[in-house]
Amino acid sequence: MIVINSYHKKLIRLLTGVMLAPALLAQSSAPESLALLSFEELALVEVSAMTINPTSWRNQPAVMTIFRAQDFASLGTKNLQEVLELVPGFSRGADVFGINSLLVRGHWAHEGKVLLLVDDMPVNDLMYGSISLSRHYPTELLERIEVVRGAGTARHGGNAQLAVIRLITRTPEVSGARFSVTTDHVEGTDWSREATFSSAWVGQNGYVTLSGHLGKLSFSAENWEDNAGRTFALGNLTGLETAGLYGKADWHGLRVRFLADRQITRSPQKFGYGQRGESVEFSSLNWSAEYDWEISPSLTVTPRYWHREQEDWFIDRDPALTPTVDFFLPASAGQASIELRQSGRNTNVVAGLERREETIRAQSPGGPPGARDPALYFNGRPSASYQTNAAYAQVDHTHGDWLATAGLRYSDHSYAGDSLVPRTAVTYTRKTWHLKAVAGRAFREPNMEVINSSFQGGPAISPETTTQLEFEAGWQPSPGSYGSINIYKMRIEDPIVYTSFANDYYYNNNPSVATSGLEWTWHQQLGIHQLSAGFSHYRATPILAYAVPGEPHELLGSPRQKAYLTFDLNPGGGAWRTGLSAVWYSAHHAAVHEPGAQDLLGNELAIKRQSAQLLLNLNLRYTHENWEMRLGVDNLLNTRRNLPQPYQGESTPIPDAGRRIWLTLGWQWK
Repeated sequence: MIVINSYHKKLIRLLTGVMLAPALLAQSSAPESLALLSFEELALVEVSAMTINPTSWRNQPAVMTIFRAQDFASLGTKNLQEVLELVPGFSRGADVFGINSLLVRGHWAHEGKVLLLVDDMPVNDLMYGSISLSRHYPTELLERIEVVRGAGTARHGGNAQLAVIRLITRTPEVSGARFSVTTDHVEGTDWSREATFSSAWVGQNGYVTLSGHLGKLSFSAENWEDNAGRTFALGNLTGLETAGLYGKADWHGLRVRFLADRQITRSPQKFGYGQRGESVEFSSLNWSAEYDWEISPSLTVTPRYWHREQEDWFIDRDPALTPTVDFFLPASAGQASIELRQSGRNTNVVAGLERREETIRAQSPGGPPGARDPALYFNGRPSASYQTNAAYAQVDHTHGDWLATAGLRYSDHSYAGDSLVPRTAVTYTRKTWHLKAVAGRAFREPNMEVINSSFQGGPAISPETTTQLEFEAGWQPSPGSYGSINIYKMRIEDPIVYTSFANDYYYNNNPSVATSGLEWTWHQQLGIHQLSAGFSHYRATPILAYAVPGEPHELLGSPRQKAYLTFDLNPGGGAWRTGLSAVWYSAHHAAVHEPGAQDLLGNELAIKRQSAQLLLNLNLRYTHENWEMRLGVDNLLNTRRNLPQPYQGESTPIPDAGRRIWLTLGWQWK
């Protein structure tokens, strides 16, 4: 826990003073980092997350946060999990087996509510639609992260309900290679180590890249109290083994992408009760290919194919333990599509057709006597397949400083039936300010294991639908400063939640849940230094599974307020730089063990208030010609941070890491 002593009080006063700096200072500069670009240069950075053709992020018909490779070094963020701590409205929670994932604007988004793309390939788990962060996706390999805070476009389809996170691996300008090694340590755990490499060959008509990472990482050394009140020291019971290989090639309009990924997470948390020797593996092979066929200078047809093979949620255990999982469930998905793009002077149109097939199989690894028969797992069959046919269209029209976007997506799922969702947005951009208005819907069709819940005795599952309304205003009061504020309302109808049904527990559709709120960001140049700050707040209308007794506007496990500050210093403009980041989460509620209490599942759990948390990170960077050194301390104050499971009936919070010291050495050859 944090003890506020005189040192901390001085530090808090210092941070408060820095937070007020935007109102007092306004200077400009133009260093290389996206966060450090002057406002005029920043406005020219083009992205294509939501529009048909790339545009400035100010014109994108969505609320966005963008990070580039230079920002990762400046902020000291080493993986996707750490980057998302600096996005307004985002916080972290934990699910079964201690898997780390996201809360977005109050909502638990782990299962199917956020679309995660790596080089435009969806990498969500096929069984549940989930995403596992847990110190995964090293930023050493990434060129840019684009975060859309809100629903995706008509082109995105399922899982793009609450956010779209787009990871873009390094795209080369010249041939070369880069290597890095990182080590870090939390007292009470083994030393972590991770190595990355990236290489590229650039020719006259295209390029080829290959990159990868290999690591063994620690999580936490804190003590965890499980649902039964037993205490587990996490130091030697938690961790991550990870390996990945990324490839992409562009050649004469042909684009090929490849990702082989494997992560093994160790945690004693299994459905809330401690179990030594548990580990869960996520392995996948992903590839895609597409070709731009230019029929005319303004008309392009793009056939595309994407494929994924996975063996996610494969549970491996200590041989001395009696297995309770008697088979695993490998799955695959393939999607073929064709897209037509018409580009005009003021109007761009895209339309497409998609066909997707998903298959899941039950295979026995040699379960105990009396185990369930895999041949009967899927409603009396050993496997199940589902098909989705979809059509979409989007129009972007520019008139002077105005951009209007309208889209429509129709989807027909072989189990869940059809869905039709529209999306519209208008942006107005002038030299020193912009306005955005977004209205639309998105939907999530049930994933494989969610559907299988109905075959095991649960109710039939319908798609859940999200309605979004959002407004943003941005302003540049001086050449070196700019800020934005947005307000939103999001309602999920028929949310798919693992809750009680007929005195048993299955996935089922629940009453609607909604949040509304505001998010504010500010960026300030201070000579050759820079400052960024942000704040977010939500107000909820919860359902039973996410409700907090006595708090009608709070969702379980989700802080209602969040604030962050980053400060980048370049003393003397030389090779040395210093970065500081602070993230504050307000008090929230989570289920904790309490003898005599009883929750929805009969566990001895009671919902209790968790203290506010202040996380302070510091890093020092030195660059010299082709090599660099970064040294940092995360969670400098050694704050006790517990990651809640944000729905009732499963687990007590999992402690996150305390103070972590880390070192990265990198070398680049061109």
